[in-house]
Amino acid sequence: NLLMNTIRHTDFIGILKGGQMRMILTYTPLRNTASVGERVKEIIEQQEYKTKQGETVRFIVNFGVGCYTPDMRESDELLSKANYAMLQSRTAN
Repeated sequence: NLLMNTIRHTDFIGILKGGQMRMILTYTPLRNTASVGERVKEIIEQQEYKTKQGETVRFIVNFGVGCYTPDMRESDELLSKANYAMLQSRTAN
C-alpha cells in the first residue's frame, strides 16, 4: 500500500518469490525510470519493519531497468534485461 501511493494508476507493482519486486511503468520514457526507481528505493529503505520476533529490520534496494523494444518477441527478454541490470547494480554497491 505504501508504494501504491508513489506510482501512477497506470503503473503496476508486483512482488515475486524471493522478495523480488517488479514495476511496470507504462508510458514512461526510459530517461524517467531511474528517478521513479530512486523514489521507490528511498521509501522502502526509510521504513522500519518488525519481524515476528519483534526485531526491527530495514531493507536495502537494488534495481535494474529493462526497456521494451519493438524487436522483442517475448516478455522474458524484457525481464532478462531488467534482471541483468539489477545484478549489475548489486555488483556496483
